[in-house]
Amino acid sequence: MKKWSTGNYIAFASLLAFILLGVLQLELENPPSTYIRNFWSNILGREQPPALGVASIYYYANGGINAPNGFDVAKDSIGIVNFNHPRESENPTKFGYIFIGWLLNNDYNSHDIDLPRQSISIGTKRPYENSMLRYYAQWIRE
Repeated sequence: MKKWSTGNYIAFASLLAFILLGVLQLELENPPSTYIRNFWSNILGREQPPALGVASIYYYANGGINAPNGFDVAKDSIGIVNFNHPRESENPTKFGYIFIGWLLNNDYNSHDIDLPRQSISIGTKRPYENSMLRYYAQWIRE
């Protein structure tokens, strides 16, 4: 096996210092997400794909009380969000009314009422952006 000469060690140390200084400079000048993208494109010669977005699901009691807590759901690579509505035990209450389900954006013209624990799959068309889905409790008089 061939031994390294002093010149080889100096060249290797110089290359290592050059890479480390470049990485440190990127880290100081850019936010972490930009730093990671720059690292992949500058050092490896290719870009890292952007991170997929998240859909934040919120529930509103719509005149009642005790709406369930919201939660976040990761989108898939084409922007689809899959989740289940909360259980019946987490339904909101409203005096003199019966809870019948959840309506997206409180809009009867565009959406149907979803039932508790119903499995939902919604296309958001933007897989790399964050979204917010607002569900409003729907009521009928007792």
